[in-house]
Amino acid sequence: MKTGSTILTVLTAAGVLGAGYAIGMSGQSPASESSPGSPAGSGGGSATTSPTSGTVKPGVSGTFTGATTPHEHGSVTVTVTLAEGAITNASATYEAVGDRSRGYAESAIPLLNQEVVQANGAAVDTVSGATYTTEAYLTSLQSALDQARA
Repeated sequence: MKTGSTILTVLTAAGVLGAGYAIGMSGQSPASESSPGSPAGSGGGSATTSPTSGTVKPGVSGTFTGATTPHEHGSVTVTVTLAEGAITNASATYEAVGDRSRGYAESAIPLLNQEVVQANGAAVDTVSGATYTTEAYLTSLQSALDQARA
């Protein structure tokens, strides 16, 4: 019986690794925020490249607000300011469910705002430990950039 349990554990681990590899190769990122027991803390960890790569149409100016995007720990709404096609400012408002979720957002959003301006688009890193917040941010950002392209 112990051998069967060991085999099942090995097969499960192989499946998880295979799925992670497939996701990595397809350019998608899994949507998972750190769980309450996670060592990632308040969300200020390492980052990985996001598959979202929205860019801005040259010559566009104005302020555009994306759709409010809900996620497991709250919601995020991104606003971008453009000047002649360049993102000059990015900001976000958020609603968090609980203090821990607020910590994720408070650490991730300033980093994301800065990276969006530097990248002049949505090709930014996902904040480790704040994946749900990052994915919601990028979805709202993409909505704002889509408005700028219209």
